[in-house]
Amino acid sequence: MKRARLPVFLSAVCLLLCAAFSVASADGVADFSLEELINIEVTSVGKKETRLHRAPAAIAVLTDEDLRTLGANTIPEALRAVPGVHVARISGNRWAVSARGMNDEYSNKLLVLMDGRSVYSPMFGGVHWNTPDLVLEDLDRIEVIRGPGATLWGANSVNGVINIISKSARETQGGLVSSSFGTEEQPSVSARYGGTLSSNFFYRVYTKYYNREGFDGASGNSMSDDWSLARGGLRMDWEPGDQNRFTLLGEYYGGVFGEQIGKIAIYPAPAFRNIGIEADASGGNLLGRWISHFSDESELSLQVYYDRYQREHAVGGGTLVASPNEFAPGQNHVTETRDTWDVDLQHRWHGLARHEFVWGAGFRTTRDYVDAGGAEVSWNPARTSQNLFNAFVQDEISIVENAFSVTIGSKIEHNDYTGFEFQPGGRLLWTPTEQQTVWASLARAVRNPTRLERDGRINIGAVPPMAPTDPAVIVTATPNRHADSETVIAYELGYRIEPSASLSFDVAGFYNDYELLANRVGGFSFQPTPVPHVVQDYGPKNGISGYTYGAELLSRWQVSPAWRLTASYTWWRSHFEVSPYSDVTNPEHQFNVRSTVSFGRGWEMHAAAYYVGSLGAVPQNSPGPVRIPAYLRGDLGLSWKLSDNFEFSVWGQNLFDGGHPEFGGYKSARFAEIPRSVFGKVTVRF
Repeated sequence: MKRARLPVFLSAVCLLLCAAFSVASADGVADFSLEELINIEVTSVGKKETRLHRAPAAIAVLTDEDLRTLGANTIPEALRAVPGVHVARISGNRWAVSARGMNDEYSNKLLVLMDGRSVYSPMFGGVHWNTPDLVLEDLDRIEVIRGPGATLWGANSVNGVINIISKSARETQGGLVSSSFGTEEQPSVSARYGGTLSSNFFYRVYTKYYNREGFDGASGNSMSDDWSLARGGLRMDWEPGDQNRFTLLGEYYGGVFGEQIGKIAIYPAPAFRNIGIEADASGGNLLGRWISHFSDESELSLQVYYDRYQREHAVGGGTLVASPNEFAPGQNHVTETRDTWDVDLQHRWHGLARHEFVWGAGFRTTRDYVDAGGAEVSWNPARTSQNLFNAFVQDEISIVENAFSVTIGSKIEHNDYTGFEFQPGGRLLWTPTEQQTVWASLARAVRNPTRLERDGRINIGAVPPMAPTDPAVIVTATPNRHADSETVIAYELGYRIEPSASLSFDVAGFYNDYELLANRVGGFSFQPTPVPHVVQDYGPKNGISGYTYGAELLSRWQVSPAWRLTASYTWWRSHFEVSPYSDVTNPEHQFNVRSTVSFGRGWEMHAAAYYVGSLGAVPQNSPGPVRIPAYLRGDLGLSWKLSDNFEFSVWGQNLFDGGHPEFGGYKSARFAEIPRSVFGKVTVRF
């Protein structure tokens, strides 16, 4: 009981300190006032600039100022502050991130974009959260839509869209060096320089390197999850006239990611071994975008990008060897090499009275080669090429000018796996007063089968023989060439209100009806080699029905010119008759409260508390779900902005306990303990 009361007591102390400092200071607390935050322009909802307060969707925005006051060193850690988003750290370099449920290490219902370039993986349908990154001081904002965005963004944006947008080169002139060092950061260094080639041609070049410490398990043994990564790139923005803009972005990165996997050897006798391995990842991309702004009522954009990466995927699971010492390095990796070309055309047109159209078309082709490297894993075929064609149209109809509008549209796509997919949607927007917004939406979205579900076979577990004469059983995830897309019919209702210039509320409720694709137990087959054994099919099957529902609340309160409070709450429930969705890998309740206060002469104090309810996990070879207890995380930071050119901060994170698990992975039966950490950061501009 005393331990449970301590976090609450510390949180209260932090808030009281903030209150005391706020009374004593007249300095502003942030670069954005509350009014400016509410009216920030967003583009992800309608593929056009829309005031956040008037957006007909559940959307939240994290600015560069938010990242600074959160003390976040990675993008997934910053997303903890967004209502409706569940962020759980699996290890030192792996996260599970989802919106509105169904979280997983390979969460596959969330579309993530970096400056318009998709980082959603066709291999397994999720995001490798340890590679999307940038110099965080060059981040403009992260727009997070909860709920389907398929009408505009297409397949795989089933539960949400995260759009990470960097600042233009015009906004990042001059030099910047930022470095952090601490118990996890060992160290992290960013450098950027921006300049001009002419009066309307701006550029920046940047590089970033970090080396981060890994975590331990509950027993104190290392999880072998240290990681390091270096990246470098450039951005150029050319503005040949008031109507035209051209942007060119490119980068290259490479890193090494430590990971622990569990191997189960079942011949001639059962044996289990945890293995610490390293996996390499490297890649690069180049994106060009031309925008012609003909008038306030017409705009045309053309975007083209190329992306290439090579990544080693660590593989755990069951195997047939005579001794655990026979585990070969090649058996532990799958190497994926992928090339992607994408072309996207979009036009906004306001040619009819009360109608504003946005339409577009695109083409994407991706080619991959998968080197399985061992008998436990295979891909057939090893090489594939997949093409995606799409077209969309959306019409925003103003029924009552500046008061009531209806938006309808659909995206049509054709992919090589399931053929044509239709993803229609509609939104209603009512603004009874300048301070209030009400919206409702109905949409259909799909999630296409992945390369793994269609072509991959992986030994995911093993069951030792019950008697010396019985064969061993290997549990194998087998492909399904006839798999159809997952679908969701999503309903949403939301309300925003700004009772005063210092207070705002944003609440949304949702109900999602799913038809899913998931692994289910199938038949048995006998295999005579390399030793007699039985394979149990555990392949992906369609026809899994269920629903989720919940509510999300976000509130901001400018208590005084020097003190700002932000709080959010998420409630989520689900009903599915079969695993894995019945195991509830999302907490029913999440809550966070954040405080930033200025007490003069450039000094600021930042405090935050995050509560995450208990959830289920299915570790490797587990007969059923394991409960991960609820936890309360506390962060405290102190920053000093000596001038516009120098800033220093020190942070303590996860202060309320020495370590706690947040999520379980498939590759190991062990859970990483997320530890208490401390780091300091220095940023110099010139």
